[in-house]
Amino acid sequence: AATITLDAVNRGWYEDVLPVPLTNGSSSTNNYIAGQLFGFESRNWFKFDLSGVSGTVVLATLLLDNPFLGFFSSDPSETYTVFDVNPGNVGGLGTSFSAATFADLGSGTSYGAAVVTSAANGTTVSIPLNAAALVAANAALGSPFAVGGAITTLNAFSGVQVVFGSTGFPGSNDRTRLQLVTEDL
Repeated sequence: AATITLDAVNRGWYEDVLPVPLTNGSSSTNNYIAGQLFGFESRNWFKFDLSGVSGTVVLATLLLDNPFLGFFSSDPSETYTVFDVNPGNVGGLGTSFSAATFADLGSGTSYGAAVVTSAANGTTVSIPLNAAALVAANAALGSPFAVGGAITTLNAFSGVQVVFGSTGFPGSNDRTRLQLVTEDL
């Protein structure tokens, strides 16, 4: 077995009310906030290049740095869920926005989830990916692989519920990685 850790080649977030992406991999902010700010929902995404990966992916973990003030909520915890991204939407992540793409980032096949609290501030949130994600990653070998993320415990009556807030500030070292374990079968 071999362990491979890939940095995201592109990452960002979309807000449900804006007609353009707020950030992308070429942006100076590179933020990947997810959650709700005063009634506006944000969902994030991460794109990885699997062109150099060989063998069969048997384990996968998404590793997302959460800054010192990354979790902020009126609730004691939030559930952050990782979803598949429709292959037709992968190429446009960070360059174009549509309501369908926004919806795609927080729906479809769940690849895994993590319950995040203030204890995760200043740490890396580790999200083990499930069998559906392994099938998708193996199908994507040799090409881009993307995942979307959303808080699935939002309360419409709370003002702020966010994870991965304060990411992407100039000079920050926020890392977004996909760790794969592969085997030659």
